[in-house]
Amino acid sequence: MDDEAAQQALYALISSKEGQIEHLQNQVEELMQKLRVQSGKMRDDDEYSRTLSSVEEELFLMTRILGITYLSSPSPSLSGLDIAKMAGLVRSSVETLAKEHNTLQTEYESLKQRVIDTMDEQTATAVVHNRGADPRSVATQGTKADGLRRSNAALQTALDQAELRQLSIEAQQSGAMTGVLNEAKEKIADLRKENDALHRRVDELTATQQANDRSYTKLASCETERDLLRVEIDRERAEKKEMATELKTTREKLDATQTENARLATVLSTAPLGPHRTIKRKTTKKGKKGRRAARVLSNTESDLMSRARAVELEHRLRTEQSKVRILADRLDKVVTAFNETEDDKEKLQASIAKLSRANNAESTSRKALQSRLDRMGSVIETVRGPRLADVLDCDHKRILAELDFGEADLLALE
Repeated sequence: MDDEAAQQALYALISSKEGQIEHLQNQVEELMQKLRVQSGKMRDDDEYSRTLSSVEEELFLMTRILGITYLSSPSPSLSGLDIAKMAGLVRSSVETLAKEHNTLQTEYESLKQRVIDTMDEQTATAVVHNRGADPRSVATQGTKADGLRRSNAALQTALDQAELRQLSIEAQQSGAMTGVLNEAKEKIADLRKENDALHRRVDELTATQQANDRSYTKLASCETERDLLRVEIDRERAEKKEMATELKTTREKLDATQTENARLATVLSTAPLGPHRTIKRKTTKKGKKGRRAARVLSNTESDLMSRARAVELEHRLRTEQSKVRILADRLDKVVTAFNETEDDKEKLQASIAKLSRANNAESTSRKALQSRLDRMGSVIETVRGPRLADVLDCDHKRILAELDFGEADLLALE
């Protein structure tokens, strides 16, 4: 609705400008009719000069107002094609007015020449007819000739003033068009600077996004390593429990063996085995003593083996405990790094949200600048047209060549 209202308002403005142009055309027609009526007379010279000057000034003001109106149109919903069509309509109206103005100027010059010729002819006729005539009649004719000369002089003065005003108007037109083109160049330079700043901002956002992606990848790798360490620590803890159980069992067996060995040593120390007694194999007592000694020897071997097993288990236990401590330290480091990474993750999420909002704002600003570029490009292409420079009879080709802004630049900016 806002776009339609803006377009209708702009169309109403164009209609009002067309009405003003038609009013100017009617004034030109009235002026031409007045010149035709006064072809043999030269009355109201000052009024004619004022009318011609007012028409020329209104033509210049209308051209400048229309140009500035389309250059600074406040409606962002209009496309470059619509503005180009409107500018073409204004250009055609200005061309029509300029042609009529040139026709009027030509007729005015021819009228001036006819008046001068007529006055010269009347003066010569009066001089011829006054030879030998009544002195009063001669005086009357001389008075008429003086009046015609004064009228001729006044007309010449008015014509000179009109020419001066025409030169002044042309100079003002040239200066106004130069100012418009310089303003357009400045606006284009500003838009290019803003576009470069937007490109730099986009590059910064892209670099920040890439850094965020790398941080997420690092965070994922840390989480994977943490899970692997947890699995390894659980496995080491299970092995540690098994080894502790085995060590406890071995120690219990070792204590039992030591107790039995102590008991057997006590028995052996109290046994009545002396040099005065002979040990025989076939006696019952001797057989019992031999079996007892063999049992003591066997228990001693078992005790030694148990001790060696216990020493080995203790060595393995210390080794595994050191491994567990190392893994626990690694786990603590990983947990610390994970917590820090979680904090960084929250900061990164906040930064990403902030960058997203900034990116949306930059996108909106870029769309607005693109719309301004479309309007500016259409107006500049309209101003660059060679026909407008020919119609206004101004030296704008050099300025347009210095501007050097065309469709290729617009495409590059897009």
